[in-house]
Amino acid sequence: MRKFFCLGFSIVVLFVVLILEGCDLKPKSNEMTITTSSKKALSAFKDGRYLFENYQAEKAAEHFRNALSLDPDFALAYCYLAFSDQSVFEENFNKAISLMDKVSPGEQIFLQMFDNQRKKNGKEMTDNANALLELFPEDKWIPYYLGYGIYFNDDEKALHYLTKTIEMDKDFAPAYLVLGVKYIGMQNFPEAEKYLLRYSELEPDEPIAYTFLSQLYRAQGEFDKAIENASRIAEVEPGNTSGYLSMGNCYIFTNEFEKARENFIKYYENSDDITNKLSALRNYNYSYIFEGDMEGALAAIEKYRNLAEENNRSDLVIDSYRDQARVSMIFNDLPKAEFYLEKAEKSIKTSELGEVQRQDYLFFVPPWRGFYYTHTGDYIAAEKELETVRLNLEKSQMPGMKNWVNQLMGFLKFKQEKYDEALDLFIKVDDNPFCWYYTGEIYDIKGDTEKAKEYFEKVTNYNLVDINAAAFHARAVEKLKTDQ
Repeated sequence: MRKFFCLGFSIVVLFVVLILEGCDLKPKSNEMTITTSSKKALSAFKDGRYLFENYQAEKAAEHFRNALSLDPDFALAYCYLAFSDQSVFEENFNKAISLMDKVSPGEQIFLQMFDNQRKKNGKEMTDNANALLELFPEDKWIPYYLGYGIYFNDDEKALHYLTKTIEMDKDFAPAYLVLGVKYIGMQNFPEAEKYLLRYSELEPDEPIAYTFLSQLYRAQGEFDKAIENASRIAEVEPGNTSGYLSMGNCYIFTNEFEKARENFIKYYENSDDITNKLSALRNYNYSYIFEGDMEGALAAIEKYRNLAEENNRSDLVIDSYRDQARVSMIFNDLPKAEFYLEKAEKSIKTSELGEVQRQDYLFFVPPWRGFYYTHTGDYIAAEKELETVRLNLEKSQMPGMKNWVNQLMGFLKFKQEKYDEALDLFIKVDDNPFCWYYTGEIYDIKGDTEKAKEYFEKVTNYNLVDINAAAFHARAVEKLKTDQ
């Protein structure tokens, strides 16, 4: 899961893997029971779970719907369906929670953990996690879930639990996949390659291995190998067009922006899945930011919003206004930024959202505002908003969320010319082009050109496609030219 914002203000919704073998009729003593009255429903559920673990959410959702047609009171199937089809998340997740009195004690704790996660009750969520570990110490799925979902933003804990899963079952493929993804984010490419290649050995017919291998080689600047792996996706699964997305991302970093966008459009046009179409438009938008074209980026987000509105995705409409505000700040058009922030905040209040989801969005308004006020130079207003953020996060105790405050406060201190304080905050945030760039700026101001160069090069060598890389890649390139 990406960290907050990567100043992209992303509301993180974890694709959490529900896990755990068994049936309430014949449960294994060392594993958490899955409660269902139908063996056929359980079989359909397991088929869907396998697809979900291999990042095929759309196909997985059909299996969960099949399971529910066979057992309308199948709580974990509703929960899985909620996460595999975000368009019906609220309805299905609430249905899962409503069935808690019909499931085993372990499942009750499990569902409570989900509920506490979405409500940002970090202490209660952690208590649930610890209870599951104690109840099912031999169940490999428990540490896998914790590493993939609950503690993914906490590098040490994520690696601990995922490694523990593999120690319990050395052939458990999903853990290798998630470890590979985790190590890409941590910029530890040798480890990432090791785990992704092991996953591809265990699951040679699954295309997702080549998606992440393409991302890995792109991250290392090996674009030919990245494109080669992207092309293998369709070879492994004919009809899978996600290779276009991977190839488009490669062309961004070779400055072939039109070629990149041609691939994003191919991915968009050849996919029937709304989630894939939205991904295509999101990366299409990023290509314009990388290129330095604000109007192109804003127009691309407009297309994204239109698609979201056509599919009744109120949450993504809010996200689109937030993204336009962020793009406007990147290009220092602050009146536009304020306009789009107001649109986002109004949509939060008026859109057809569930109450938990509405509160989740409201949780993010102070950091959005704090970041905006920092850009405008209204530091008193920014400090007020960011103090609200700090108190909210202290109350929630959600794992890995301290990075939000460090990043936001670091930027504020930088703008206030309190460089040592900013530096102390930025170095606490790992793997983030935003913080690397401003760390480079601070060292440049201090006259340490070698240190400045080190951090600007980290930005230019960060070949992953996200909004921070888009915002700072070209700037870092120019700084390196200037400092030569």
